[in-house]
Amino acid sequence: MASTARTGVTRGRTKRRSRSPGWWRAIKIAFAILVVAVLTATIIAGFYMFTLRKEAAEKTRNLNELVQGEPAKPSVIYAVDGTKLFEAIPERRDPVDLNEVPEFVQNAVLAAEDRRFRSRESAVDIQSLGRAIMRSAGGSSQGGSTLTMQLAKLLYSNSERTVRRKLQDIAIAEQLERQLTKDQILAMYLNIAYFGEGATGIGAAAKTYFGKKVGDLSYAEAAILARCVRRPSDQNPVRNYAKALENGHVVLGLMKEEGWITDVKYEAAMKTRPKLTKPAERTVAPIKKAGYFVSSVLAELKSRGIDISNGGYTVHTTLDLQLQGRVEEEVRSIVRNHRGEGVNTAAFLLVDRDGHILAMQGGLDYRKNHYNVVTQGGL
Repeated sequence: MASTARTGVTRGRTKRRSRSPGWWRAIKIAFAILVVAVLTATIIAGFYMFTLRKEAAEKTRNLNELVQGEPAKPSVIYAVDGTKLFEAIPERRDPVDLNEVPEFVQNAVLAAEDRRFRSRESAVDIQSLGRAIMRSAGGSSQGGSTLTMQLAKLLYSNSERTVRRKLQDIAIAEQLERQLTKDQILAMYLNIAYFGEGATGIGAAAKTYFGKKVGDLSYAEAAILARCVRRPSDQNPVRNYAKALENGHVVLGLMKEEGWITDVKYEAAMKTRPKLTKPAERTVAPIKKAGYFVSSVLAELKSRGIDISNGGYTVHTTLDLQLQGRVEEEVRSIVRNHRGEGVNTAAFLLVDRDGHILAMQGGLDYRKNHYNVVTQGGL
């Protein structure tokens, strides 16, 4: 018998180590670093907001007193030793209850500042805020504040335009939304917002610009006032009527989009050119001490968008009144001793090693000549 030979073939398995390409490993490492960085940033941000919320809760403990209405507080500028250099008391306030403000006037303000105020449950508009923070980080001053955040700023914050200030406003706004109704928030805002020309609150603004009570305003007048809050110093109807009218038309258009004004009333308001009342003469608080220095401080505040005639500001300076007195006497002495040489003014600026102004005299007598040789003459 023939036998069949079988040849056995054994297939060996070759084990190879799987190695990821270098670029893939780099991606995984980068991703891990990114995850850690995001988690760390989230923890830090969370702790930071927790701190801000704690501060906000402390600040708003006496909120009920503010709801009842607080008296107008003066703005004061102090010397380094606490001596009062200047005081400005808000000139025109006329608080009103919300039921005295017609619904269309309320809607005009909401159209201009926060159209979703009544429907939004949160104190923050996330989309608008995100855009505002990106602009702020890039140096832009455009904001995405809700009306509640604006109220928080008016009550407790300042005029600096930074991410930190936005976050502070958010924390305080959250407290306001927890403790107050929408009507209370709107009423407070309408009574403490600055409308320009010394008018704080919409009641004072109605009288200042149109000689009316707020309940007698027309649609066109309400629309103009609603936008005054954004640029009260240079776009109010007294300073720039054409721009104020244009702003009012924008507000009317927004009201129409929201269904807050009928077509007939919209067309009529768009054709109306509200007549202004003769503006009352504003009395400017006299500067009695260190006039040139105080005027330079006021100019600096104005350049930052701060109008202290609105009240409530406290400004501490580095001015030393004893040194200031000596500097003023020295300037008078120089002019007196060199009068025959045609010298009729002199200036003096004294600063410390850190650049803090200790004394400033920009001329012979501020009461007679407001020109400041130090700041305007390039000393």
